[in-house]
Amino acid sequence: MPGLRGSVIWRDVSPEEVIQVHILIERGLRRYLTKEEIVQKLRDEDEIDPELTKIVWAKLEEENEGYFQGYYATLSSLEQERQSRGSTASTSLPNGSASRPNSNGSSATSNGSSATSNGSHNLPASSQPHSNNIPRNP
Repeated sequence: MPGLRGSVIWRDVSPEEVIQVHILIERGLRRYLTKEEIVQKLRDEDEIDPELTKIVWAKLEEENEGYFQGYYATLSSLEQERQSRGSTASTSLPNGSASRPNSNGSSATSNGSSATSNGSHNLPASSQPHSNNIPRNP
């Protein structure tokens, strides 16, 4: 993603770039990745400046405090469950799919998909983080 390379601090970021990062963060949230895992994934796979990811994440977190409190609690529960069952055990995610530990300690869902069946990149409306100041995908 050439438009997202380089230092965010030294250049303007387009609304389209912010939307793209927002969508990619939502994909990571659906997979119950940690903030650090999402920042790394976007940097490594999508060549997105980690500072931009952190800025968008912070704005989402600021405007969706309740969602993220629940999200972090779920991450903690999943980690505790995984530790109590051993590192090779599968755990069930709140969305009903199975989670399996990866070699790096993160989890991936059993369906392997981060997009919904209709191709939408949005989380369910009841649990989707949103921002009034970050443009949304139409």
